[in-house]
This record gives sequence, C-alpha cells and structure tokens, in this order.
Amino acid sequence: MVWGSLTHAKGQQPVKVDDVEMIVWSNGFANPQEMHDLGYDMVSMPDQILYIVPHAGYYHDYLDTRKIYDTWAPNDFNGFTFEEGDPQVVGGMFAVWNDHPTNGVTVKDIHHRIMHALPTVAAKNWSGTKVTVPFDEFEAKSVALSEAPGVNYLATYGPAQLDILEVAEVKPLTTMPVAEIGYDYTVEFDIDGAEEAKGTALFESPNGIFWLSNPITGTLGYSRDDKLYYLRHDVRPGEKSHVKIQGDKDALRFYLNGQLVDDMNLRWWRQNENSRKIAEQRTLVFPLQKTGDYKSKISNLRVSNYLR
Repeated sequence: MVWGSLTHAKGQQPVKVDDVEMIVWSNGFANPQEMHDLGYDMVSMPDQILYIVPHAGYYHDYLDTRKIYDTWAPNDFNGFTFEEGDPQVVGGMFAVWNDHPTNGVTVKDIHHRIMHALPTVAAKNWSGTKVTVPFDEFEAKSVALSEAPGVNYLATYGPAQLDILEVAEVKPLTTMPVAEIGYDYTVEFDIDGAEEAKGTALFESPNGIFWLSNPITGTLGYSRDDKLYYLRHDVRPGEKSHVKIQGDKDALRFYLNGQLVDDMNLRWWRQNENSRKIAEQRTLVFPLQKTGDYKSKISNLRVSNYLR
C-alpha cells in the first residue's frame, strides 16, 4: 500500500503497479483518473472529508459523520466519482494524524475520535450510496453496539442514563468494582477533611490519577500521560465539602458545594509572540480502580454515565 503522490511528484523511475493499493488522499497529489488509468487499486481517503488531526485548527477534530453518511461513498474521491462497483475502487478509509503530540490529547481521546468515526465509515464501505436507514436512527443503534466482544476501552456504560456505582463510604487502599468511567460522566462525593501529604491520591487507574492532594501544590488535581492539572481547592482538616466532577470529550468541570470552580476546557496559548496558537486539551477519563492511602473520610460516592 502506498500514499498517492504520483501526480505531484511524477518522475522517471518506474513505479510498481501490480498488486499495489494506493491511498488517494488528495487529487492534486494523485489524480484519481490518472491513477485508475495506470492500473492501481485505489482506496478513497479524501483529506477534506476523512482526515482527523486533533485540535490542529485544520482538517477535522471529529469527523462530520452525518455528512459522510448522507453524501460520501468510497467511489467518491472528493468530487471525482467512479461507478459503484468499479473493481479498482477497493474501499475507503479515514486517518488520524497526531501532528501536535504535546496538545494534551490522550490515547483515550484518540480512541474516542476513532470510535466516533468507525461505524459510519464502515457502513458506507458496506452499503455505498444505498444506505436506507436515516442517519439519526443509524447513530442511535450504532452507539448501542460494543466496540468488540468483551472490549470497553471507551469505559462507557449505557446508552441509557445510569448510576453505575454508589458507595456509602470509600475506604482507603481498596479496589473498586469499576475501573474507570469515560465520556460523558458525573462523579460526586463528600469529603470530611484531614491533614493530607502532598502526593496523596484519591482514585487511580493505569490511565490516570485523581489527587486528593496533588504532588506540587497540594490542592485537588488530576494526572494523565505526562500532564498534571491543579484544581482550586485544598482539603483542610475538619472542613466538610461536596465535590462534583463532570467530564466529556472537551473538558473537565469541577464543582465545589454546588458552585462551578474550574472549567478545564480547551486552552489556547503561544510559545512566543511569533508562534502560532497551540491547543491544549485537559480532559480526563476518570480513574476509579484503586483508592489511595488517605486520611480524610470520603462518602456518598455516586458515579453516573451522563452529565447531571
């Protein structure tokens, strides 16, 4: 399989055609008719329709699946269309390019983008222009399917709105029945504060930590990958508080005693005055697998698979 560039970078060196599939991603780089005439089996991946580059400001952050479902099929090479069933058109694909590896987008976030796109692109490869189910119905049914038998890397539970975990008192150094909760979710609990050393975790999993006292400032916070984010509240001895965390694909929101304190939405910044803006995503798939070694009393834990 090769990425098509023989229109843009045409040279004198003979290039193999037999038994080679070409991804046609840009008609300016590989003219579909020219590649067809040369004899290539072609995969349709028009960049303006099927490229994901998270928070880059160009291409898609999430694919426009409604538009793909209603208007695109693998025989469509960004407006250049072959007959359906052409034996040299072997299918279509989408791509995820992580051009900005320091932008806070985690492997979980990339997976979320992939699973958002996959059902629609798969359906169009199967049915082409002959889809008969309206998109809204298709989408509702597709989200009810599992990722694969026994696989739940998205850490979702539903699609019905459910309280998936309720614990009256959360003991330190215990294993929880749910490892983590993915987007969308609400996690809330009460804290009866005690003196906590910096670096005291409340919940953790292999994919992240929610800190009762983060290692740097001692406030609440969370970590995933190589990122540590602070929340503006520190646990104090004898102080009672109610914490609510909401998480979705764009942000984490921290509420204290019913008031929004931190909205950890997408943040844009510049390295210097001459550089372009860089996006930083501050999401969290909430870890629940193990509790930390804390002294505070944590009670009335409620974990829901929706924003409430």
